Amino acid sequence: AVFEGLKAFEAQDGNHYVCNPAANAVRMREGAQRLCMPEVPEEIFISAVAEAVSLNREFIPDYESGGALYIRPLLFASGVMLPLKRTDQFSLVVSATPVGNYFAGATGGVSAAVVDLDRAAPRGTGAVKAAGNY
Repeated sequence: AVFEGLKAFEAQDGNHYVCNPAANAVRMREGAQRLCMPEVPEEIFISAVAEAVSLNREFIPDYESGGALYIRPLLFASGVMLPLKRTDQFSLVVSATPVGNYFAGATGGVSAAVVDLDRAAPRGTGAVKAAGNY
């Protein structure tokens, strides 16, 4: 399975916005390709995210709360596969849940050190948001 995570926010003007769904669509497509899964076309990905936001609009926290609607697209093998074999059936689902302000009460940024190391092994799946990596 490969997944993504993005947020829908309420802006100060009361409108709702999803943070960079096109970039998430590209990353899911690249992850699916790496895991030998069918690629989800960008227009289907964005449409599915938009539908999830539309159906859950009432759960988007208000602007003052600093919260968001967390959106989790998930592509997984859904075919019959009792024996170990490759399937040709996959499903894309999108869940949504309200979340609070992750940095509530924080007064500054986050300190981080940049080092010359790779997070993932060459030709591995560490660069993919794969279920097996978490």
